[in-house]
Amino acid sequence: MGRKCRKCGQQTGPNRRLCKMCSLDKRYGNDPTEDQADEEPDELQYECTNCGHEYVGTLSDDCPECGHDRCRYAGSLPGDGSESADDTNRVTS
Repeated sequence: MGRKCRKCGQQTGPNRRLCKMCSLDKRYGNDPTEDQADEEPDELQYECTNCGHEYVGTLSDDCPECGHDRCRYAGSLPGDGSESADDTNRVTS
């Protein structure tokens, strides 16, 4: 008769404290709570590198204008003030 796994409660071998699945999870760092943390990707502002069209979507979305699959992030960066560098250096007359 074997022991019960400390993590999930399944039967294990006679000298084992964790079942095979839980021992693999412990060894390779599989944490099931990490998979559930972010199920939906964030929708951010991107710019198409082909046509220059700006759109809101996920990184895996194609450009709605030309269908090109390459884009770059076009939103403001975290910690960036509301003013851009171009606005502060602009001279008004």
